[in-house]
Amino acid sequence: LNFVGCPARLFNAGSRRRDAGLAGSGAAFFDAANEDAAAQREEIAMDTLEELLRWLKFLPSNSLTALSALEQNQEQAGEQCRRGCVCGVFDATNTTV
Repeated sequence: LNFVGCPARLFNAGSRRRDAGLAGSGAAFFDAANEDAAAQREEIAMDTLEELLRWLKFLPSNSLTALSALEQNQEQAGEQCRRGCVCGVFDATNTTV
């Protein structure tokens, strides 16, 4: 997968939850008062984030300039992203409270 010629990958906590056998989880699973489910959601979100970080770590070094660009202003970030870029999307919608 590429985004404007940059390596790209989607890291979706919902997909991970479904793959773990929790597809079709009812509203109780997403209830903030449900501490057990909240712990499961947190674990799924952190596992997904760790997968993204592992992916970033093993990209070619010229791709990683975009990471440091995140800490700079938009103009500087755009310039660095044109020199070497990467796009990792972390989606934890409805995973954490």
